[in-house]
Amino acid sequence: MQRFCEGNFDETQLQTQGVNFMERIVSLGDQEVTFSLWDIGGHIESEAMLPLVCNDAAALLLLFDLTRPKTLDAIREWHRKARALNKCAMPFLVGCKYDQLLEQPVDEHAHIIKVSRRFAEAISAPLIFCAPSVPINVSNVFKVILISLFGLAPAVKQLRDPGEPCVMYEPPQPQIGDEGAVSGANPRTPRIPRGMFDSV
Repeated sequence: MQRFCEGNFDETQLQTQGVNFMERIVSLGDQEVTFSLWDIGGHIESEAMLPLVCNDAAALLLLFDLTRPKTLDAIREWHRKARALNKCAMPFLVGCKYDQLLEQPVDEHAHIIKVSRRFAEAISAPLIFCAPSVPINVSNVFKVILISLFGLAPAVKQLRDPGEPCVMYEPPQPQIGDEGAVSGANPRTPRIPRGMFDSV
């Protein structure tokens, strides 16, 4: 969040306690899109905050630590609870600390890639590995969100090979409404005039 919104990364920053909120405005052609990012960390005490951050969300970023497989197991339960509150938001599975994953033994590396791909497929979510400290793929996470929500041309290269920071997504086919506007799968997604954005 901090790397995307403020352009820096603080390695001494502790895991979020309660709720953290940041915004960033990006330009797409002559239009502006505001990313309003809510972070509730991963503590069980934060569960009471889920309605606050999920109810009107267009996207759910499910972040886990690539060097700690148990965090992926925890994400399964967070996903289930978030979907109970918001069935329309698109999920995005994001594995963090990719730079540290490369230092893990090859068999552990292969295992986390396999199980994260399987989970992403099960929940129909794009899968992206990133490393905010380096940075690797941080901006691509948000580009894939825009591509997926607005049905834009896929301008982010897919990376599926071992040894690459995974970027896997299938842009939705845009739906043409009665007014000739393009919308994503989420009914809360703003309607964008056809042809306005070709890519990000």
